[in-house]
Amino acid sequence: MLADVMQIPELLADLAVKDIKVWVEGDRLRCNAPAGALTAESSNQLRERKGEIIAFLNMATAAAQQQPAIIPLQSRGTRTPIYAVPGHIGAPFSFSDLSKHLGGDQPFYALQPSGFDGQSEPMERVEDIAEYFARQIVAY
Repeated sequence: MLADVMQIPELLADLAVKDIKVWVEGDRLRCNAPAGALTAESSNQLRERKGEIIAFLNMATAAAQQQPAIIPLQSRGTRTPIYAVPGHIGAPFSFSDLSKHLGGDQPFYALQPSGFDGQSEPMERVEDIAEYFARQIVAY
């Protein structure tokens, strides 16, 4: 891959700015663009990176459908929030007593790993779990 090739999120953001809509139907990548908005370069990028784009959009859709990863156990307070990751059973409410003992001025959030809701697949790599939690915290 060339160094100047955009990452998939950047490519999709660039298309969105031009009001070019891209989505997945089954195993097909679909596109809708205003007249003249889809340049030859953009069209080539979509064609050449179709598999990557479909995989990214499918992953984003799955992540959006998952239960929220952040469980607020104590959302009020002025101190720096604590984000706690539960152990092997993934029970975020196991931190309830701890959050109470830290007091009302300490925001405390438990992080719920994916896969414990009975609907989503659990992540197997620590790197994937860390990235997932980081995205959830930033979005929260």
